[in-house]
Amino acid sequence: MKLKRSTAILLAVFVVGVVAIALDAVWKQRKDGEIVVFAPPDAAARVRIDGGAPIELAPGEIRRVTLGHGTHDVDIEAPQALHRHATIESGRQLRGVPTLATQCFAELDVTLSHYGESAGKEPPKVVKVDEYEGEFEAPSPYALTESELPKQLVDKVNRSGEIVDVQLQQLYRTVPCATKADPQATLRALGYAR
Repeated sequence: MKLKRSTAILLAVFVVGVVAIALDAVWKQRKDGEIVVFAPPDAAARVRIDGGAPIELAPGEIRRVTLGHGTHDVDIEAPQALHRHATIESGRQLRGVPTLATQCFAELDVTLSHYGESAGKEPPKVVKVDEYEGEFEAPSPYALTESELPKQLVDKVNRSGEIVDVQLQQLYRTVPCATKADPQATLRALGYAR
């Protein structure tokens, strides 16, 4: 059976696409991962990774450090002396390292507070607050600082010009654990609520 030329072209495009997706997956798996060090919101932090030079962080600051696969020693010298291990098994991984024995993180929906007609008129929505006592898998699709947020969002519009799919935008920030049960207190601690 002989294929039509257009069918053969579509089949070739499909095969090339599948191969490209597979190569991308292998590349992402093999590349280096990242450790993200989170200073608490109210204290500076100093850490050393694998015995290297000290990394100084201001209160609330984060630092992304690209590292190869394997287990890495993270020595936290301030605000408390702690020793942690962060394991990177894939280039897709974003390992969060808190600098306190127990540290909390707020997941914020900033879609309406930062974009469109409502931007600046309402605070972000606190989706949840997580508490960690050791390294954790940080949410890689979320921005970790305001500067990582996109300048604008891309909305999908149907033929009638109506927005049919809004791109939600999340921000992940360290917060005082004392605010964990109170979304308004969490927003005040981050400087969003008045």
